Amino acid sequence: MSMEDPFFVVKGEVQKAVNTAQGLFQRWTELLQDPSTATREEIDWTTNELRNNLRSIEWDLEDLDETISIVEANPRKFNLDATELGVRKAFITSTRQVVRDMKDQMSNTSVQALAEKKNRQVLLGESRTHSWSSRADKYSRLEGELQSANSHFIEDQQAQQQLIIDQQDEQLELVSGSIGVLKNMSQRIGGELDEQAVMINYLKRGFPVVRYGRTEVLKLALGFTLSPLAVGVTFLEEKRAGVRRLKSRCGEGDSHCNSERPCRDRHQQTVNNGGPEV
Repeated sequence: MSMEDPFFVVKGEVQKAVNTAQGLFQRWTELLQDPSTATREEIDWTTNELRNNLRSIEWDLEDLDETISIVEANPRKFNLDATELGVRKAFITSTRQVVRDMKDQMSNTSVQALAEKKNRQVLLGESRTHSWSSRADKYSRLEGELQSANSHFIEDQQAQQQLIIDQQDEQLELVSGSIGVLKNMSQRIGGELDEQAVMINYLKRGFPVVRYGRTEVLKLALGFTLSPLAVGVTFLEEKRAGVRRLKSRCGEGDSHCNSERPCRDRHQQTVNNGGPEV
């Protein structure tokens, strides 16, 4: 007898399957006697699973029969005597009888009638339970939908209010910026008006401004306001500077311009003709 013989492998699987089938058969019997302990789904699942296990055991037993036939055809090759073959055949026969008993019990007419009756009871009980549960589910779903609708409405209102607040903040920022710009512009305009007022006041006092620019006039006007004597000194200094510029324009070092009188005469003639005063 060799341990590599496939009979032992299949035999172990068959024994496990038989134990599983016996457990399912016991549960199936309990469900028939007291179906209130389980649902219709459990009864159907247990019945189908038991039938499938019994069918699988029968197929494995057929495979074991084939292995015995192979050994009997060439006993010297496998070193098996008649006693070992008898033990294997007895195992197959006893296992097949166990399977047959469970199948007969399941196919018994009275048992089937009892099973159908229990199934109807289970169905009636489930239908009543389902009716009450369906009503409860209906009201619970309705309540959930109302709560969900209220939640969505509140969230939408909050989102809209937040959007309005954000828009108002942006508008306030724009208004604040515009006010700042207007303030700067008003300050600049006020400064310009003050400068122009000083210049006009200076002009009203009769000071010539043809040769002076705006900055010089403003300085002279401010100086006159603070000290008339300082303004007179500044005026004389500007007059002397004008004479020097006139001499430079006539050309210093020329033979015909050794004195400043011809230049002054020419300058006076230019002014009389409508030319600009230097």
